[in-house]
Amino acid sequence: MAQQTKQKKGMLRLIEIAGTKKWWLIGSMLLSVCAAAAQFTPFIAVYNLLTEFAAHAAEPMLTDKDLIWHWGYVAAAGIVVYGILTYASLMLSHIAAYHILYEIRMKIVRKMARIQLGFFTRRNSGELKKILSEDVERIELFVAHHIPDITAAFVFPILLLGYMFWADWRLASAVLAVFIVAVSFQSMTMTSKKGRSVYEDYQTALGRMNAGIVEFVRGIQVVKIFNRSTKAFELLNKNIDDYRELCMRITRLFTPAYLGFYTVLSSILLVLIPLSVILLQYAPSYPAYVPTVLLFLILGGGVFFPLVKLLYMSNLMMQNTTGVELIDGILNREEIEEPAHPQTPRDASVEFRDVTFSYGSEAVLKGVSFRALPGTVTALVGHSGAGKSTVAMLTARFWDVQSGEICIGGVPVKNIRTEDLMNSVSFVFQDSLLFFDTIEENIRMGNK
Repeated sequence: MAQQTKQKKGMLRLIEIAGTKKWWLIGSMLLSVCAAAAQFTPFIAVYNLLTEFAAHAAEPMLTDKDLIWHWGYVAAAGIVVYGILTYASLMLSHIAAYHILYEIRMKIVRKMARIQLGFFTRRNSGELKKILSEDVERIELFVAHHIPDITAAFVFPILLLGYMFWADWRLASAVLAVFIVAVSFQSMTMTSKKGRSVYEDYQTALGRMNAGIVEFVRGIQVVKIFNRSTKAFELLNKNIDDYRELCMRITRLFTPAYLGFYTVLSSILLVLIPLSVILLQYAPSYPAYVPTVLLFLILGGGVFFPLVKLLYMSNLMMQNTTGVELIDGILNREEIEEPAHPQTPRDASVEFRDVTFSYGSEAVLKGVSFRALPGTVTALVGHSGAGKSTVAMLTARFWDVQSGEICIGGVPVKNIRTEDLMNSVSFVFQDSLLFFDTIEENIRMGNK
């Protein structure tokens, strides 16, 4: 229990997961920083070209052609280096991501083999499929794309703003002010408890819809045989409608923040143009200041492209953190405690000794005691929900009882190895499952 209390959550948990391949990711981040610097090179070239053209605006023939070619080559080289470094960065992050995905899926599968079978009777296949497939796959997006992209999205605006402040602190201050207002809109919903809660509801609704689709497709033969297709479709349709309504709720919740964010980003020129006109009027040299104004008009919008990428990634991050919690919900479950000194049942008798068990707050079985002897038939009779299936599943140790004791062949089930217990108990479930293989292989599944 102490381990669960100390379990990291949210972004810290994602970083912890990614940290298992930290050297790959550190290399990816360093390359991403270098790529951001290379991406910035053409802007420096453009500024120097504008300065040269402005200096000889009256006499264009005096323009230094060698300087023009020099900065043209610098800009082209920057673009090529940016492409190479970005490719290398993504290669490292993808290698790390696929290793992490493999390890997480193997951990989940091994964990599922060691936890009590009762866990699976309380979960539908669609929910588990979503965790193993979609929620794990989103971690690949975080590791392979978000980490290098977030690095570049932070580094590039810093370089750009730093260069702007070097060129003119007044225009740069105006850009920074718009930057701060846009970020405040972006974080308005992302950091709220309501935003977090609605994404948790989204994950639940998505899992329920996936489960409904899987069960509808798997059970379509039974549904058709008993002419229950309309009823089954109504249930599936309800799950889909619930998911749609939740998506609409998320849209309504995030719309004000999105509108504010994009409106502020679009209005940068409404701030820069009037301020530039004013500064041009008081500039010591009109031709010398024109390149600075043109630079800000060019870069003013470019500084916000990384913000748009961060906005997109922040939505995925919220889905990621919720999905990781579902993954941890499996990985942190208590495993079946194997006996230190296993015993072997002497016969096939089953005995309940004052057994009490509950799934939640209300007890399903209260002080149940009986003995089923070998070579006899023992029937459990009762209304639906009386606990008949629970008795059968407790015998196979799908769960551990709260009080009392269950024995097979005079040995408490907790003192029998899980493998021996599974070999001692035969199951005929209410819902049967056949693997996509031959009848022979399905029969041999339990005993080659």
